[in-house]
Amino acid sequence: MTDADHAPVSIVMVAIGGYGYWYLKTLLEEFPDGAVDLRAAIDPFPERSVLAPLLQEHGIRLFPDLESAFSAGVGAELAVIASPIHHHVPQSVQALRAGCHVLCDKPLGTSVQEGLALIGERDAARRWVRIGYQWSYSRAVQALKRDILDGRWGAPRQAAAFCLWPRGRDYYSRNDWAGRIRDAEGRWVLDSPLNNAMAHFLHNLLYLLGPTPAESARPVGVVAECSRTHRIENYDSVACRIELAGEVELLFFASHAVERESGPCFRILFEEGEVVLGGSLEGSTGSPADGTVGQDSGSALPAWAAGPGIIGVDRRGRRVIYGHPDADHQFRKLFEAVEAVRNEVPLRCGPEAALAQTVCMNGVQESVPEPPPMPEEFVRRAPAGDMCWVDGLAAAYREGYRQGQLPSQLGQTWSVPGRKVDLRDYHEFPSRGRG
Repeated sequence: MTDADHAPVSIVMVAIGGYGYWYLKTLLEEFPDGAVDLRAAIDPFPERSVLAPLLQEHGIRLFPDLESAFSAGVGAELAVIASPIHHHVPQSVQALRAGCHVLCDKPLGTSVQEGLALIGERDAARRWVRIGYQWSYSRAVQALKRDILDGRWGAPRQAAAFCLWPRGRDYYSRNDWAGRIRDAEGRWVLDSPLNNAMAHFLHNLLYLLGPTPAESARPVGVVAECSRTHRIENYDSVACRIELAGEVELLFFASHAVERESGPCFRILFEEGEVVLGGSLEGSTGSPADGTVGQDSGSALPAWAAGPGIIGVDRRGRRVIYGHPDADHQFRKLFEAVEAVRNEVPLRCGPEAALAQTVCMNGVQESVPEPPPMPEEFVRRAPAGDMCWVDGLAAAYREGYRQGQLPSQLGQTWSVPGRKVDLRDYHEFPSRGRG
């Protein structure tokens, strides 16, 4: 073992406001002394970060962009990227070309062609890229994925995810790209529940149903019902039906135009049983005998789990407890990335795994390229005007999740299906000359 094996991992941190604040805080406060060497922080507006004075106090250099950092001679083994969606791939490519491994936060980016280009750049650089969907790194999801791949549950038949998170004026005015289809320079942003706050929960199902430990299921078609209630360009509510290879159907329901928070929930129906998170399985309540992930148990949830966790019930009524994905540190992805610079660590969620969510998101955008405004007769607004929601949307999405139906199929006149989009051999967004 050489001195290099014990040297701190050199890091450049890209974006230190927003979610980047939490990455940076973890780097500064939770790694052992000597484990990491933060060489530089990148942000066009570093003064907005409450951690900027601390960085300056420790002599950590601040740059407005990666190009200026690398031009100034900054070198690093790992780039951690937590910038806005439309910068993910360009900055990852810059880092790879400078010799860095990359941990880039979710989602992968804005288009399938971006994702494919990133894979090519990664291969040329002979470095790795990890995408920061934290549930993919959790023990609960990894244990369930192993059981699925081992055939414990048989072939998947249908899956669904459901998440309602209210967001108001502050959310959409926090920056100049929230809710946008393109930015001021004409670049794709495609910010939406499906490609930002709730991207995790679509990716998670695709990842769990993937054919290998590092791949996600392949989408082959999608039809969507989208609308916008807030004063934004893109949609804030989406219900879609995604066809996966192998004749598996996946339904996804997500909205920011709701009054109360609900979810995330998911369910997967297999040949040999059903697995759920946040739902109810008959007879699944009680106190656990132990907190072992992925072991048969005659009880329900580990006491340490924040919520019901992932539970499976097979055709003979036997239950399997996987625990809750949020029981692990949300920056397990960061600890793993730092470890992977020095040691061989399995790559759980790289660009190939994350690309399926991007393909689905692009397909939804093509299914409803101009999301219609929600008819005003269904819209309710808070007295202060900072929050708005759609009367009956939460109930309709919840019922659609239960029945495997889109809102229009349940008779909701405010929800209109878009066109069906073929995702087989889908390599460019927008396809067929749409833009």
